[in-house]
Amino acid sequence: MAHHYFLSMGLTKTSASNGGLILGMAGVSFIVLKGNGGLSSISPGDVNVFLSILAQAISFILIKKASNTLDPRLMTGYMLIAGSIFLFVLGWFLEPAGMESMAAGSAGLWTVFFASAIKLKQKQEINIPK
Repeated sequence: MAHHYFLSMGLTKTSASNGGLILGMAGVSFIVLKGNGGLSSISPGDVNVFLSILAQAISFILIKKASNTLDPRLMTGYMLIAGSIFLFVLGWFLEPAGMESMAAGSAGLWTVFFASAIKLKQKQEINIPK
């Protein structure tokens, strides 16, 4: 949840190249590529993108620990439900007119939106050693 929040907020306040470099290099470029401006030239968006990576790393650790005692499918379900509820409520506060603007979408746009959620089943053979 924190990862998605910080990433979405950060990418609106930084350049695409800074966001991509911070994501791709796990924050190393966060300080190095700012040049002579020092820490004062780092934008709030850069900080948010870095915090999203930090939140993601922490969540990976917590997920690994939780998966020892909880079925991974059940844990995934809990995370998806909790995350979607949290982000939906947060969206009401950050974008109050967001729900109203969704009504203005064309049928083609909604078709693409729903089609992007459908994953076609592919036939895969998995060889599991016995």
